[in-house]
Amino acid sequence: MRDATIRERIYAFIIDYVFWMIVAIFMIKILKYNGLDEDRIIAAVSPISFWILFKDFFGQGIGKRIIGLRIVYKYNINKVPNYFLLLLRNIPLIIWFVDLFILFKFNERLGDRLLKTNVIRIGYS
Repeated sequence: MRDATIRERIYAFIIDYVFWMIVAIFMIKILKYNGLDEDRIIAAVSPISFWILFKDFFGQGIGKRIIGLRIVYKYNINKVPNYFLLLLRNIPLIIWFVDLFILFKFNERLGDRLLKTNVIRIGYS
């Protein structure tokens, strides 16, 4: 196993983002077809925005699973952090420009640095 590259991490994020945008667009189309007004549609679709916080439960979101990445503790790569730590790890995505800067500077996100987690490539020898 090795640390995930910045490119792999960004690809995984893009896959997650595209997947959830497709889900959101699909939901909006269905809700509009059923005659709901815009306020109700926004209320129905806005929980998708929580994807940022909950996208990595079980140590892998959809993008990480496709790319072959997993979130682990920095000092115990055999253990996936608990749900609460995975949730806390994604909160800095709200200030994405800071998170992106730190990713490019240190090859880890702010959440990884604060919570002592790491993203690794699984199945790599």
